[in-house]
Amino acid sequence: MKDSYKTIDYTDFGLPYVEVHGDEFCYQDLYELVGKNQYMTTYRLKQGSDAYLKYGVSVLGVMHINPATLKAVKSSNKEDVDLKEVQIDSPELELDEKLRSDLKYTGIKISDIEFISFLPWEREAELHDTGEKKVPNIVNVEVDFKELNIDADQLELSYLIHKNNNDVELIGYEKEQIIGLLLGTNDGHVDSRVLAHLGFDKECMNKNLNIRAKYYAYKEKKGTLSEAQKEIYAEIQGTISMRKTAMVLQEMVKSKVNADELNDAQNTLKLIMDAAIKFRPSILLHGKKQIYWDLESYLHIVMRHVKHFQMGRSKKKTPFSYKPEELENLIEQVIKRVEGEYRTHKLEHPYKNFTRQGKMAVRFNGDYYHLRIAPDGRVIQFHALEPIEVGT
Repeated sequence: MKDSYKTIDYTDFGLPYVEVHGDEFCYQDLYELVGKNQYMTTYRLKQGSDAYLKYGVSVLGVMHINPATLKAVKSSNKEDVDLKEVQIDSPELELDEKLRSDLKYTGIKISDIEFISFLPWEREAELHDTGEKKVPNIVNVEVDFKELNIDADQLELSYLIHKNNNDVELIGYEKEQIIGLLLGTNDGHVDSRVLAHLGFDKECMNKNLNIRAKYYAYKEKKGTLSEAQKEIYAEIQGTISMRKTAMVLQEMVKSKVNADELNDAQNTLKLIMDAAIKFRPSILLHGKKQIYWDLESYLHIVMRHVKHFQMGRSKKKTPFSYKPEELENLIEQVIKRVEGEYRTHKLEHPYKNFTRQGKMAVRFNGDYYHLRIAPDGRVIQFHALEPIEVGT
């Protein structure tokens, strides 16, 4: 520690609680006490200080340490770190989003802190046998719809209609699914008013391969596809697969994959193609303004940052520390860390990208992530930063 402090450790009395008092704190000591392990901390503020007047008696949260600051405090010259403010990521609902954002990205003067108290508890990162991280707080529940005698298509249709009726801004894929399912349940017919409400007309509907694929998939499950329709469905599936293949090739061109490498990467290419064929767009954050990813998002991310999918110059990019099948859960968890900020951004800047990078990178489970979301809610960039090593 650079300075001297009085510590009251209530764990000696069976209480998981520690108080630290000092005439004045410094950033390096706060990092060692509560920042390094991301302890949830109460910062008691000096009466009459700027922070006191803005936030009240105290603020609760974890130290928000951006990548540049973390690199500085872990460097060989860390004793020279002389930061005057500390940034705090607070979960307090009593603070409005503007105050929480100020607290997180601007912070408070360290000299305004009277004392701190915290719970000395941290979650150890869980690992797979392969050494890859597990995304925390994920519970998978498997449901056998057939055993429960539930029509999954009708359940999906009801859910999507419920979202529409509650003024959720549906993504294009959801609108296509509604129309395809309505065609299936109504023997190939759908009300023109419904089409207009969802932004389609009959001509557009008939040309849309996703709508037609959903319609024929519904009929196939019900066993009502005619021989002629089976041929049409096969053609549609083939066309969709060709389009996905073209998108994979476009990403390969962007990654500058050369012919020699392609000859040696048949297994990698097969993994990518299988993943692309199986991929379906999905919602990553629910609410009136949804966040989602589509195949373009997915390929842009996995072909650059999933270890087993990297080719060309993408091999030099930082891979995720997680299994590929956990990527969707990872993105969901990272987005949840900035959900309030995203909601505020959508109200104030509805036609601008939402971006978190550089000093505003999102910290989750020991790593930093860059994130960019388009105005319509589509994820267009997501990747981890290089791990920050201790200097020598």
